[in-house]
Amino acid sequence: MRLIKSSLKLKSDRLFINDIKHQRANIDLKSINSIYLIGAGKATARMALAVCELLEDKISGGAITIPYGSNGGFDDVFVTHASHPIPDASGVKGTQKMIKILQKTTPTDLVFVLISGGGSSLMPLPSKNLSLNEKRYVTNSLILSGASIEEINVVRKHLSQIKGGQMLRYKNKECRLVSLIISDVINDKMDVIASGPTCPDTSTYEDAARVLRKYGLWNKEHHGAKSVIYHGIMNHQPETLKPGDAILRRVTNFLIGNNDVACTAAVNYLKKREIETHKLGTTFDGEAKYLGRRLAILARGLAKKRRPIAFIQGG
Repeated sequence: MRLIKSSLKLKSDRLFINDIKHQRANIDLKSINSIYLIGAGKATARMALAVCELLEDKISGGAITIPYGSNGGFDDVFVTHASHPIPDASGVKGTQKMIKILQKTTPTDLVFVLISGGGSSLMPLPSKNLSLNEKRYVTNSLILSGASIEEINVVRKHLSQIKGGQMLRYKNKECRLVSLIISDVINDKMDVIASGPTCPDTSTYEDAARVLRKYGLWNKEHHGAKSVIYHGIMNHQPETLKPGDAILRRVTNFLIGNNDVACTAAVNYLKKREIETHKLGTTFDGEAKYLGRRLAILARGLAKKRRPIAFIQGG
């Protein structure tokens, strides 16, 4: 909620937006007919609550998807609970509700898309002729094969009807759309976060095939996924949204939070309490269990000190 409140300011009928990359926007709400909220992620419920508190009765409706067990209840915003990190049928239904909202937009409407970690699995909509189980199976195979999140998302985008910027194709072309994004990936690549539903994508079906071949999955039993990718390579179905597409003219993606923001906040909190604090970095990757062992060794070496010490790191 703090990230939303620090990024959005309402003054009379003007909405001012800024992000951690110093990108800014100034929207005259008097020119807006309806405002909608959509999105998905582990932090999306709190994000939606903050936006609703700021804009109050200006919100006309919306649909968000959050993990099972998360709290979230809003006037005029439909909340779907779905599975994370493995997508399920409830997540598909939640995504379809978002699409229905986008399809009814007009040139004078404003849509907020609220994206946070977990958005990829909480916003599933497999390509036509591909079942959710098939998509889930190939994604899990990539994870078990050791593929990076960037590689996994290249395949995910090309087995989806909304990822890789394709969500934008459902809205009115002149409708203003603003994405408020909290990054959970290293280097904050906007097209990687939640597989970039509102961001242009430079990868291709050929790239997706290349990833599957790299990990020995092209010749295995992923027939449905292979068929979708093959038809894309043959230009029998559209590519993901590419940079320069005209629809992007009315779209702005704001990065309002990331790993570094979270780690810096933790450091400041601890230092105010006079705890010796060391920030080790925010670009660690790999298996958490191995990193945990190294942290344990570090802590063991400091166990004899008589004052509290904190180490902050992220990735």
